[in-house]
Amino acid sequence: MRAAYDGDPNVSEISSADLLGDYPAVRYYPPTGDLYFDVLTRLGEVASFETVESEVKNIDGTSVRVATPVALYRMKKGTVRPQDRADAAALCERFNLEEDD
Repeated sequence: MRAAYDGDPNVSEISSADLLGDYPAVRYYPPTGDLYFDVLTRLGEVASFETVESEVKNIDGTSVRVATPVALYRMKKGTVRPQDRADAAALCERFNLEEDD
């Protein structure tokens, strides 16, 4: 993250304790304010880092491995959290996914 956001002093404040704490994700808001993303440190039982469908994106010269929209949809569609169900619906709409994907 330092390579992609070297102008953000807050990146250095993210500690291993943050990443390995009670929550499996740390949300990061870059200083540009145009997006945010979750850094996942564990996936639970639904998927693993080795098996989740992913692709490599180039962000300002830095290669970043990200889950595909279909993989995110599959991980979120059947959870009990309302936010995950809303995310799944938004992924369907944004990426023209079918509900059975």
